Amino acid sequence: MSDTATITLASDLTIAKAAGLQQQLLAEVADAAHVVLQAEAVERLDTAGLQLLLALNEQCHVRGGQLRIQDMQHSVQKLIEATGCGDILD
Repeated sequence: MSDTATITLASDLTIAKAAGLQQQLLAEVADAAHVVLQAEAVERLDTAGLQLLLALNEQCHVRGGQLRIQDMQHSVQKLIEATGCGDILD
């Protein structure tokens, strides 16, 4: 198992993209305990995208690692906090 996987996210984390993105992300982090998401490009996030981030976070914790989201736009961070998931995805 490799230690850390770093992934750059696209601008859209919505239901339109989440299903395909979930399979891609899970494949890319299959052997990593720790995951770093470069999120500066993310402009749109809905509940499907949030669910994807929470599932990835859970996968990391099961492996004894952690998910770290870097460079998130302020508007996206505020949305995550408004859902009550700010502490989980901090």
